[in-house]
Amino acid sequence: CLLFTFIYADVAWASADLGCEARDSKAANLLQKAAVAAVAVPVDLKQVMWLSGVSLASACTSREAYLEQYEVALLSWKETNNSAFDPHLLVHLPNETESLPKSIQMRLDRFKRMGVNVVFHNLSFMDALKKNLHDMRPTDDLDADCVAASFLRLELPNTISQRKLLRPHHNQDYVLWTDCDIMWWRTVSMSEFLSNVPTHKFSLAFSGQSLKEQSPVNAGVMLMDLKNYQQDMPKLLASITEHKLHKPGLDQAVVYRFYEEHPGLSGWSVIWNYRMFWNGREAVAIVHYWGLKPSAGLDCWIHRRSLVGCPPIEKGLIPEDRRLQFQRQALEIAMKEDHKLIFMNKALQRYKKYSLAAQEDALGK
Repeated sequence: CLLFTFIYADVAWASADLGCEARDSKAANLLQKAAVAAVAVPVDLKQVMWLSGVSLASACTSREAYLEQYEVALLSWKETNNSAFDPHLLVHLPNETESLPKSIQMRLDRFKRMGVNVVFHNLSFMDALKKNLHDMRPTDDLDADCVAASFLRLELPNTISQRKLLRPHHNQDYVLWTDCDIMWWRTVSMSEFLSNVPTHKFSLAFSGQSLKEQSPVNAGVMLMDLKNYQQDMPKLLASITEHKLHKPGLDQAVVYRFYEEHPGLSGWSVIWNYRMFWNGREAVAIVHYWGLKPSAGLDCWIHRRSLVGCPPIEKGLIPEDRRLQFQRQALEIAMKEDHKLIFMNKALQRYKKYSLAAQEDALGK
């Protein structure tokens, strides 16, 4: 009996001389196994790469807070059984020989046990970012190593290729990027995810910022077509490396400015990038704490319905000179859309549950 097995791109095909009796049981078993391997993976058994980034440079005073936010995202991912999404955390650490504090290393190890692929990776254009950062955000004294994680999304195709992150079980066309400060709200199947992909050609897709009906502005939750964006990426990154910045702004502004002049940016359903200050009437998939982050300041406002006498509400990377403007607008929307703040309170309750679990895990309880 002759058995021929061909291997190509991690998929095996087998063929045998049909006029030959498979008297050799080992050959018959090999043929059967190869035939099983040749079966295409059903759509619902594929996974989408879900990527996020964090900067762990010693100068970054908020690094523990970002890691806790990411752990909240992970705990919500597990509880909602979102197995269609495969978590990857890109870690920017400028000095790779630098030893991380034990608390941070333990948290990263815990992420790995939860199923996260933790990948240490530094920006290819880090020198240009350091050189141009003040022009990009002149109103704030930012450390380039501490905002580098936000820029990691801009070179994802290269990172994925260099680190060989895209595996046969992954969807080969699209990846999902989220900031660390998100929470999975419900289970999303691969079929539902694919049905939400824009039907027209695009490179990046995301939704608005303060209002549901806005054009794409906030890339905190972003869908990327890998092949299309890879074609755009060199010119987009040139706005940083060649200092072609026409207006101030960080990574999100770089993306927005580029696609003002080039095709490729698409809107995306708000269910993927939902706000706590909306009413929750849509089929929410992911809540992103943009503008208003869970904090003592937000708890105080909910109790008083006033910012007077309350500590500042956490803002993330929103420019300090625009913080009050954005936050007041968000609070006004909350009062208008959901006067009893039902959705906001529900989201905060879930966040606090996950946050407490994350803190207890950190303490080894």
